[in-house]
Order: sequence, then C-alpha cells, then structure tokens
Amino acid sequence: MFKKFKNPYLGLIVGFLAALVLLSFAPSNKIILLIFIALGSYLFYLLKDLKKTAFLLYLFFLPFERGATFSLPMVENVSFWITFTFADLSFFFLLFILFRERIVKKKKYKFNFSKSDWWLVLFLIFAFIPIFFTSFWQVSFLAFLRLLRAVSVFVFIPLIFQKEKQKLINFILLTLGASLIFQGVWSVLQFALRSPLGRTIEQIGQKFSPYGHIAFEELSFFRSQGTFVHPNTLASFVGILIPMFFLLILSRYKNKMMDLIYSLAFVFGSIALVLSASRAAWGVVSIILLIEFLFLFLKFKKKIVLEMKRFIWIFILLVVFLPLLIIPRFSHLSSSFQEYGSGNYRLGLIQKSVALSKKYPLGIGLENFPVVLVTEFSSSKFSSDPVPPHNIFAKVLAETGILGFLSFLFFLVYKYKEFFLELRTNKNLYKIGFLFASLAFLGLASFYPLFSAANIFDYFWLFLALYSLS
Repeated sequence: MFKKFKNPYLGLIVGFLAALVLLSFAPSNKIILLIFIALGSYLFYLLKDLKKTAFLLYLFFLPFERGATFSLPMVENVSFWITFTFADLSFFFLLFILFRERIVKKKKYKFNFSKSDWWLVLFLIFAFIPIFFTSFWQVSFLAFLRLLRAVSVFVFIPLIFQKEKQKLINFILLTLGASLIFQGVWSVLQFALRSPLGRTIEQIGQKFSPYGHIAFEELSFFRSQGTFVHPNTLASFVGILIPMFFLLILSRYKNKMMDLIYSLAFVFGSIALVLSASRAAWGVVSIILLIEFLFLFLKFKKKIVLEMKRFIWIFILLVVFLPLLIIPRFSHLSSSFQEYGSGNYRLGLIQKSVALSKKYPLGIGLENFPVVLVTEFSSSKFSSDPVPPHNIFAKVLAETGILGFLSFLFFLVYKYKEFFLELRTNKNLYKIGFLFASLAFLGLASFYPLFSAANIFDYFWLFLALYSLS
C-alpha cells in the first residue's frame, strides 16, 4: 500500500487536494460524478480495500449537499426537500459490500448493543409511529429513512472496521482536516469578494439570495457560508470539528505532516467560524473549548499548559477581529429578542413545539413541523417562512412525541454516562476529541436546525461511532 509515496498519508493528501481543486471548477453534477468516480478509483488504487474506499468517499463528499434533489409540496409556500447526495451513494455502496460479505462469503458480524443503545431503538420506534397518523405520511416516511441512514453510521462503523481501527481513524482525521481547510479557504475568498463564488458546489437554496447572506440586524455585515446553504450551517460544520482538532494539536502528533494538517485545519476552521458571524456558534464553541481545556488540565496538568503556547495566534486573530466583526456583531444581540428578531423567533418556535406535544402526545411526524405551524397557528405572525424548530430537543418533542423525546433523552444521558465513566481511567486523546466533538454538535443543535440536516447530522453519529471504535 502507498508504494509510490514515502509518507503513508501523502497519497491521500494528493488525491484530496486534486479532487477539491477539480470540485471548485466543476460546472455541473455530471462533472462532480466523474470526479467522484475518479477519486474513488484513485483511493482504491492506494488502499486496495473497497470498504475503506467507500467510507472515505462518503466522508469526503459529506459536506457537499449535491446530487438529485426532490421536492414534495405540502401546503402553500411549504415543501419538503430531500437530496440523494454523493455521500449517500458512497454509504449505500459500503452497506452493499457489507451485506454481500454476509450473504456470499458467510462472514459473521456481531452487534454489541449496550444498555443505552436500546433507548436508541425505542426512539426510532417512536419516530416511526407518527407516520400512521400524519396527513403527510410520505414526508414522514422519507424523513424516517433519512434518520435511519444517519443512525446507521453509528451502528455499522464499529462493526465493519474494528480490526484496523487506528489506521482508519488516521485516515478519517486526515479527511476531516482536508474538508475543514477547504471550507476555511473558501470562506476567506467569499469574505474578500463579499459574495459567494458562484460555483456549482455552493448551495444557494430556493429561498436564499445568490448574492450571499447579511446580518439581519446590520446590513453591512456580510456572512461567509462556505459551500453550505447558510452561514449558520458553515458555523455548525466547523464548530463540531474545531474541538477535536484543538485536542489533536495539543497531542503533538508524531508525524510532522499530519501535525501541520491538523494545525491548518484548526486555524482555517477558526477563521471560517469568525467569518460566518454566527453568534450562537461563537458562544457554544468557546464554552466547549473552555470545558475541554479544563478537563484536559485536570487530567494532564502541566503538560497541557506548556502546549498552550502553540495557540498564540488565536490572540492575534482576536485582536484583528474583535473590533472588526465580533464586538459589532454582539452589540446588536439585544435586538434579536425584539418582536421580529431571530432570538425571539427561535423562542416562539420552542413554545409552539411544547404546545404541539401537548395536543399530539404521539408526535406530528418527522419534518411535519413547518406545515403544522401554518395549519395550527394560522393566526400567528411569522417574521420569516415557517421553519423547523431551531432546537434539537424541541423538534424531537414535537415530531416524535413525548415518548420519543424521553427515549432520545435517556439514550443521550446513559450513553454519555458510559463515555465519561470510561474516560476516568482512559487517557486516549482521540476519545476525548470525539467526545467533545459530539457535545459540540448537541450545543450547536440547540440553536440551529441540525436534526436530520443532510450534511451535518451524520457527524454526530460518526463521532459517537468513532468513540466506540477507538
């Protein structure tokens, strides 16, 4: 493997770099498909393993929500959109390989469910039940299939890759680092031009301006969105990954090239987070990093403090961006809780979620919240189009019912209890990074509609799976 490269990871970097450059200039989905096939062929040439090739393709294309998009109209101005992405194609191919090995080669796989995982099974059952009661059962059914696809990441990754876990984790970290660097560079270019770059891999969206996003409270604020549909989605993507690369930098990886990749990923991810101008993400990531540092300090004491000198550039960035973006952005925070402010709107959605859970204790069905918002609260005034709750717990409560909410909550409580009990005696830095990355998702999902978001939701289950794998 990697006979053409002295460094075992150089081949992957070359392949990812070439693919990212080509994607930047791809004029259509057909060309993206050709790049997809070419990168897959190249990875298989390097790895000589179809499962690893399919998985790394899935991970590489996950941030790009490109593919075949379908729309199901529900009521006026409300439709359900679902995209079959290139990441989906990769993951279904991976599952095909798995089932083929099981049927043809009679390979046995053992599912090791912990007690907490049975709460996840209950949650899926309660998420499925409302399909029988909702008027838009097709939407709920498709949304349930999408939920199953995301959760399957958590189930199948430890099952498939348990034997070569360390090598796979290194490949995964390299792929995530390349994606983070790319989004950071793309965000800087958007900020410099004050507009999207107009490339196919950028998501404009049906209801968003092709000229980019500005802050609602301050029209002079241009917000970078990377290749995502909204700056908040970019902030969520980088915000999930930043805590993990923060830890990787502190661990001083033995391979200098990998250490450089991790450092660049953290730097460009942090810049992208700032340029997204997403205040909630700024707050969540700052809190997660502070908790992570305190946790590491209590575990490793002086060793961690000595490594913090590597982050002097953070203070330089703060000096630059505090007067330029951060302080002015926070100066308008109070206006977000006025009648038509974003904060007030989010609180209103949570209140309506609670009201719906009382009226429909078994749930209204996955992805039915926007249409029910119109039909049940038609007299309410909306400051924007009806959208899902910008809070993962409110969304689960309204759409899967009280039992679905409790089962999801118990799954999280018992799963993280298992994780933290194990960390008391385990000093594996990878585990700590995966743990805080998943916590960052939950923090960000408390402010943004990330539950079932096609190119974000998978990362939560990915990091839960990687924690179990490592």
